[in-house]
Amino acid sequence: MESYYILLIFTLIGFTIGQVTQPGRCPNIPTIQNFNLYQFLGPWFGVEQFPEFKQIDLVCPVTVFNLNINYTIRIEQRDYNTLDEQYQQQDGTATVLNPLDPGKWQVRDSQQQYPYPYWVIDTDYRRFAVTWTCIDLFNGSHLQYVFVLSRSRRGLPQYIRYLIHRYLQAFGVDTRNLQSNDQTTCYTAAQNTTGSGSTFQRGRPFQR
Repeated sequence: MESYYILLIFTLIGFTIGQVTQPGRCPNIPTIQNFNLYQFLGPWFGVEQFPEFKQIDLVCPVTVFNLNINYTIRIEQRDYNTLDEQYQQQDGTATVLNPLDPGKWQVRDSQQQYPYPYWVIDTDYRRFAVTWTCIDLFNGSHLQYVFVLSRSRRGLPQYIRYLIHRYLQAFGVDTRNLQSNDQTTCYTAAQNTTGSGSTFQRGRPFQR
């Protein structure tokens, strides 16, 4: 069992180079109460996130959540790669760990051998959502990853972002690590994201 967790940790470190590492164990952040998965499904555009080395050349992130026939959750993460000028997609499958806490998921994606936690900690379903991943490491520290999401590619009003930051800070999350995502130069096809699993067309991005 110990070797499994060591492998998991090193796998996640390789996956999340640049992710925020802090001393101590993961803070106790609750998931959203009375979470409604069906209202949460569909496309969400990345507004802010913790830095990640592998995404240094990626802009226009959009995450699409759909329900599989077996009631697991299909996650499609799409980004525009500024180096090869095309969209790339990473797929994952989330499982609800406890029906009494449906905002707490375990995710297995197309690039990772081992699953990792993925929690929905706040959302109003129509405008914003905040998701969080945290892994306790064997050296007494932990890895954190935060996504601030919007239903609109235009992002979120400043006051909502301020309230989100204050909420995260109340649980010990250092919001100074959040970096804004570029959603200004994206494919026309990205405007038509419906969550149906359709792929993006190739071509040069346009300036909105």
